[in-house]
This record gives sequence, C-alpha cells and structure tokens, in this order.
Amino acid sequence: MKPTQFLRRGSPSFFVFLIVIFFSINTSFGSHFRFSHISWRKVPNATNNTVEITVTEAWRRDFVGVFHYQLGDGSEFISHYVPAISTGKDRAGELFVIKRGSFVHTYPNEGPWVISAGTCCRISSLKNAADESASFQCVVDLRNENQGSPVANIPVMLQMVRGMTNRIPLAVADPDNDPLKFRLATALESSIPTIPSAAGKTLLVTTNGVLDWDPTGASNGWKYAVQVVIEENHFGGCAGRVSLDFIIEVVDVITNRPPVVSGNSGPFTLSVGEPFSALFSAVDPEGGTISFSHQGLPPRALLFPTNGTTSSSPLQINFQWTPTPQDAGSAYALALVFVDATGLQTYFPLSLRVSGNQPPSIVCPAIIEIDCVGNQGASLSLNAQVSDPEGAPLTFSWQVGSGPVQQKFVAANGDTNAPQTVSFTQTFPPGIHQVHFTVSDGALSSSCVLTVAANPGNAPNLAPVAKCKPVIVQSSSDTSVAIVDPGLLNDGSTDPDGDQLSYSLRPSGPFAIGSNVVVFAATDSRGASSLSQTSIMVVDQTPPVLRTPSDLVFRTDPQKAFALPKNIGWAQASDNWGISALIRIIPPVLTIGTNSIQWQATDLAGNIAQASQTITVVDVEPPILIPPSTKIIRAATGENLVRGIALGSASAYDNDLVAWITNSAPPEFLLGTNFVLWTASDRSGNTNGCFQMIIVVPAE
Repeated sequence: MKPTQFLRRGSPSFFVFLIVIFFSINTSFGSHFRFSHISWRKVPNATNNTVEITVTEAWRRDFVGVFHYQLGDGSEFISHYVPAISTGKDRAGELFVIKRGSFVHTYPNEGPWVISAGTCCRISSLKNAADESASFQCVVDLRNENQGSPVANIPVMLQMVRGMTNRIPLAVADPDNDPLKFRLATALESSIPTIPSAAGKTLLVTTNGVLDWDPTGASNGWKYAVQVVIEENHFGGCAGRVSLDFIIEVVDVITNRPPVVSGNSGPFTLSVGEPFSALFSAVDPEGGTISFSHQGLPPRALLFPTNGTTSSSPLQINFQWTPTPQDAGSAYALALVFVDATGLQTYFPLSLRVSGNQPPSIVCPAIIEIDCVGNQGASLSLNAQVSDPEGAPLTFSWQVGSGPVQQKFVAANGDTNAPQTVSFTQTFPPGIHQVHFTVSDGALSSSCVLTVAANPGNAPNLAPVAKCKPVIVQSSSDTSVAIVDPGLLNDGSTDPDGDQLSYSLRPSGPFAIGSNVVVFAATDSRGASSLSQTSIMVVDQTPPVLRTPSDLVFRTDPQKAFALPKNIGWAQASDNWGISALIRIIPPVLTIGTNSIQWQATDLAGNIAQASQTITVVDVEPPILIPPSTKIIRAATGENLVRGIALGSASAYDNDLVAWITNSAPPEFLLGTNFVLWTASDRSGNTNGCFQMIIVVPAE
C-alpha cells in the first residue's frame, strides 16, 4: 500500500518506496545472491559451433532469483526455470537454494564469445561487499578443437577456521586437460570492492588453485564475498576463462573440531564405458553425527548414501559412474561437504575428466571404370584407407547397392593413428554401382561412397564426355531436403557421335541440407555413359514456424501495482530442419496495462522467427478508505440545524493510485445523527465507501 498524495507509479518516490518496503520485509535474511559459476562444453559429434552451457546459482531460499545471461552474440538466456537441485544453510541458520541447469546454444563461429551476467544484491552481512552488486563472466573459445572450459566447484558457504592458516584446494577439471591459472577477480570483474582481509592478512589463491588465508583477525560468523578466475591455456592461443563466485564464513574451533575426511580427490581421467568408483570416509572427532551433501554430480552418476543424509560417525561415501558416449570430452568438479552436529564443515574436492573420442577416418578410391566381357561381369580388387585417432580396433563394412552388408575386423593400431589398408574383391555386372564404405570404433563411425562403372563389352559407339558443375539449391519449405533436376548440374557435356544425351545422378536424391557428393552421369541414346563427380549444396532459408501461447489477462498481485510473471506458457516452434534455440524475453514484473512477451526461435541454419505474446494486467483491488472521525456539534440557541461544519479529511490508500476522494455532505445538518458518505476510487475504477457521523445536539 502507498499513500495517494505522495506516491505515483513511475515517479522516483515510487521506486524509493518499493525499495524501502522490500528491505524492511527482508532485513532478517540480508539480500539474495550467494553463488555463481558458468561453464561450457562442445556438444559431442556436433558439426557446427554448438555448445552446452551449464549455470549454477545459489539464492536466498524464499527468493526466486533470475539471471539474464548475455551470450555474447546478441542472444540471451533467462534462468527463471533453472531447476533447484539442493538446499543448505550457514551456521546462523540462513537458508539458501542451489539451482543448476544446462541449455544448448549454437554460435555463428568459433569465437571467442563472452557470456556475462550480473545481479543486485549480495547479502547484507558481507564484511567486504555488503549489498553490493555481483558480476561474472565466462569466455567461450572453440578455436583449435577446444572441447570446453574449466569446471570448478566449492561449497556455497565455505568455512575457514580462525587461529590457523587454511589451505583449501578448489575442485577443478578441464575437458582438454589444459594448463590452468588461478587468480582472484578484480573489483571491475566481480563488483567486490575489496579482497577478504583481517588483521593485515589477506586471502590468496595460488597458481595451482589453493585458497590460502589466516582469518584470525576476523570474528566468528563474519562472511566475505570471493570470486576466483580460472584461465585455461589451450594450444594455439585459445584463452577460455570462467569465474567461481562464493562466500567464506569464518568459524571458531575451540572445543569442537570439524569432521576429518579421507579419500583420493584426483584428478582422474576416465574413458567412455569404463566403470569408475571411489570411496570416501568422514570421521567426527567427537563421535557425533555427520550430515553429507554434494554439488556438481555428473549425469547418471551414483552416490551412496544420497544427498542430505545424516548418519553416525564414521560415514562411508561410495561414488560410482560409467561415462557414456554423451560424456566424451566433458569434465566435472564435485564438492563433497561434511557437516557435524554443531554446523562445522569439511569440504572435499573430486575432479573428473572424460577423454574425448574422435570418429575414425576413411578414404575411398576415386571413381573406377572397368570393362566387362560382353554381358558378363568383371572382378575388381578394391582398397580403402582407415584409421582411428585413438588407435582403437575398427569394424570395416561395405555394401554394393542394396546388396548384403559385408564386414572385416581391423585390429587396434596403438596410438600411432597410422592408416591401415583394407582390401577385398568384388564382382560387378554391367552398369553403374554405388559401393558404400563404413568404418566404426563401436561408438562413432565415418563413411564414404565409391562409384564403379562396369561398361558392357564391344560397345558399338563412343561414350559421351560428361562435364558437370557444383550447384547450390534451397531445401523445400516443409522438409529438410531438396529434389534436384540432374540437368542443373550439366556444364557442357558432349557426345562424340552426336547422340542425344540424358542426365542422371547417383544418388538420385532427395538431398539433405549441407554438402552432398554426387556422381553426374551423361548417357547417350544407345546406353553408353560417362561419369563425373561434383557436389550439391542444399541450404535452408526457411525461417521456423513460431506459435506463441495465448494472450492472457492477469490480476495484480495482492497489494501490488503489478503481477509477477507466472504460468504464461511456452511457445511452440517447428522447422523443416530443426530448432536450435527457443528463447523468450520477459520483464521481471508485469505492470498494469498491456505487457509484451517477446519470443524468438532459431533453426539449425540460423534462420530466425519472432513473435510476441500480450499479457494484460488489470487492477480489481479497491482502495482502503479511512473516513474522518465522528463530529459532535452543538446548535446555536433557538436553532435546529448547523451550517459550515469542518468535516476533516479522509485518507485513502491503494495498491496503484487513488484517483479521487468525494463526500456527500449537505450544506446544513439537522439536530440528531447525520451520515456523510465518503467514496474513494482508484484510476482503474475500483471504489470503496464508508460513513462519517455528524451528531448535532441542541443548545444548553
């Protein structure tokens, strides 16, 4: 509520008032933001610059925190629907929620691109950044086959003990196993004015990622904001960067000591399909109970016991995981957190990296022409070159036309990546034949196509001379393929005998979006033909079809001049090739009147469709009206009425804006009890009324 005569929506006073109300309601919780980390990795087997971006955030538990992540290429991701994965609290009992989610985005080139985000405000109890803003970045650099950024983790509230030097390693892993460098973020990068310091001792982070600080000069329960920047040194000059923003909480250890944890923190390098397990043990020196939680668990990994378990000491933790092909080229940093019954914490890092699997390669022979004897077939010995970047064993297969698939096993070749020759003999009848070669390492495969032209013997005429050219065509508007007239590829084919020519393609199509290698055949009227190889580039220029949710009408939230966006639905997008991104731009609050929600769909070719959804917010909440107090007036001697009474002023309050206040007072009041009706109306037409009593008593 706000007094009508002082506040108007859109005025500076209005916003100051909202800020005052907001902080007066939430002073016991400080502010909202606690933790942030952004990382990325290249999507396995993606042929373009498609990455998976993972964001981790922590906020006050009863606050819906939202970041607007600017992706660097003009796109934006809003984290309103990032799911909560766990909750926690500090030693003072302040609760927070941890949110973590991933989304896929395709960049127009290899970059580098800078993802940035920021928020207001940090919590009020920070000694070095109370109520300050927060800002952080992540650099996406796909050059030189960079598979991803470093991934880091730490507890949202990291405890450091007074009276000693704390040396705590960060949980960090890099998918490319690149050299890493660590430093504290500058004030410009993080919006943290000063580095944590107490009694002349300042927090440090070593070049190998160990936090080093003696907080003896700080008091028990003091909190400090920290942001660590991790820079990778990928070969070829790539310089990716991530930040890890968290809070240090200073604790006293007098008679009680935190849990003692043992185990191997890595780093471990795993292979796809290789089972991995690790055991950790936590012991409470006082023999009390231990609570266990974690951050950063890989998908499909298992931890026993589960997150949030409280058990007697000692507590055994069993981690199990078998990486799948989808995990190739990824990295994970786990923060294992053990807390005793008094709230003292021990954090244990675990760093994992899954080596990337590259597809094998295959080189087919060029187009081959052979001569048959009459209508009999001809036998041909064929060779193909195969290799695997990891030197894995391979399965080589070939298929002539729609005939049976035949296979050969190629033994492992160590790590030399040297090509191996696979040979086989095949008989071909007269005609043009497509031979499909495929090589597989069990997870990934590569293929190529060989054309064999088996010419019938004793041909009575000379074959044409086929000449062709590459072409670029557009896919159809409702499919991801194109049907191509073979004549479009003709580039001046001739026939020595002057015969009329016809043209065909192998394969005949339809052709998928992208580059398609084809064999162009020129055939004369007597069946003689010659071949030439070229390409058909199929492009997609059809934008997606975007269907927004229905327009909606919301009521203002109780006692508010706005409505928070909720249950607005999701747009539906379809495309002839496929959708790469569907984003929406939504204001944090919906004001009274018409609000526009912007939707944008991008397909795999980069074509964009945009549309808007309208949400109308109406105010149906009437003002609160307080009439003047009852008036008792004595009439003059001999009079039975009074005139010119000062009624006083009514007060009205509204969630938006009171338009006017009126009353029904007559010019004169008779002896006895009189009622004056006061009415207040806001600018949306909502009204409220109440009565004031005017009591006129006779003269004495």
